[in-house]
Amino acid sequence: MILHHKFFWSPKSLPFALQSAATLLTLLHNLESKRQPNTLDCHRLILWAGQVGKAAAMKQRLMELYFSEGGDLTQPEVLAAAAVDCGLDGEEVRALLASEQDVDTVEREAQSAKDAGIDGVPCFIIGGMIALSGAQPPEQLAAAIERAAAEHAKRVAAE
Repeated sequence: MILHHKFFWSPKSLPFALQSAATLLTLLHNLESKRQPNTLDCHRLILWAGQVGKAAAMKQRLMELYFSEGGDLTQPEVLAAAAVDCGLDGEEVRALLASEQDVDTVEREAQSAKDAGIDGVPCFIIGGMIALSGAQPPEQLAAAIERAAAEHAKRVAAE
């Protein structure tokens, strides 16, 4: 009864709360034990998923695999399973991963980002003129959008 009045928990919601806490602890544990994998194949997989409108789903699945499930994103079978989870053809993805398909494209895009000074994730490029690298507070994002809009208005007025 105290839990209900003080924290709005009921006996029925307690198992969910415990499961949520356990999930969070697992996530934190997985974060502590991770090394940074080579993500070239992940980026190729996102590119291919994007060709069929599933890039966002693929990014989400790869994040879940890495951060929550402890998946090894350097293993082709893990990536192929992620592709299947997102509705792609597993055999086709296995064949693509075994090839050099789009390696040059992904490496060129990565070099272009590096040349532009992008070294953090996420990176927001606003209005083609303001870049914010790394996680930013909402106020900073809003201020950058306002600056970009003002600069755009100046350019339009000058034309």
